[in-house]
Amino acid sequence: MIPRISSAVTTLIDRFPVFLNDFVKLLNKNKITKRFADDVQKYIYSVDWNHKLVQVRDYFMGEAGNIFDKTTTIINSVSSTLVTVATSLIFSVFVLISKKDLKILANRVIYSIFKKETADEINKVASLSYSTFASYINSKALSSLILGLLVLIGMFILKIPFAAMAAIMVAIADFIPYVGPLIATIIMMILIFIESPFQSLVFLIFLLIVQQVQGSIIYPALAGKTIGLPSIWIIVSIAIGGSLFGVVGMLVSIPIASILYTLMNEKMDKKLEKKEISKDQIKELAEKVHYKKEED
Repeated sequence: MIPRISSAVTTLIDRFPVFLNDFVKLLNKNKITKRFADDVQKYIYSVDWNHKLVQVRDYFMGEAGNIFDKTTTIINSVSSTLVTVATSLIFSVFVLISKKDLKILANRVIYSIFKKETADEINKVASLSYSTFASYINSKALSSLILGLLVLIGMFILKIPFAAMAAIMVAIADFIPYVGPLIATIIMMILIFIESPFQSLVFLIFLLIVQQVQGSIIYPALAGKTIGLPSIWIIVSIAIGGSLFGVVGMLVSIPIASILYTLMNEKMDKKLEKKEISKDQIKELAEKVHYKKEED
């Protein structure tokens, strides 16, 4: 990925004069902007772009020490993250292999410490948590894989550059709700723009269509009603999870919010049942409050 980015930057420097000429041609094609074309062209030819590029190069060479330090920090951070992810995967595999034995051990500990009613409640929450997380991760992984494949195939058909890189980046970024796809889209648009401004626009339109299909059809079909969170809960949970625990918090915020939402609804349903208040009555009361506000 890094060599491709470096190559893209070099291409930008080489093609910069061509971009400027294309910009002037674009101005000449429009009646309104045509009158500014001559002034823009004079300005372009009056600037020593080679000298400007040398200044930019010298600046970055002077900042090489800082860049090296920052690069080292980033590499260390990425390495630490990879070790954490690898450890988590190994632990997950161990848990899956020993799931039955661990379940028996956990039940022995829980029922030996707590009363049966409390232990039953803990078991219920644990079962809900496991099924919610498993369903979310499985459906999200499969959905992201399908998204990546669609992006790869579509970009090859449309002959858009960086197809493999875009497919991998979009698929991985899809695990981070809302923010991830946005970041991946911006990065890839910049890289594609360097190769071809027009193709970057084509890529944006294509990706928006694919993401809409994935979010509206593919993912709901895979996830079903397991998550069942209102949109406002999803946004709030991502914001809280991200602010407290960063990217990891954003990744696990939705299933955790789904578990809390389900448990809260169950508690409220039981209390309403004891008070002999049905869901239809709650809806009627809500409508009355709404009408009352409109009348006021």
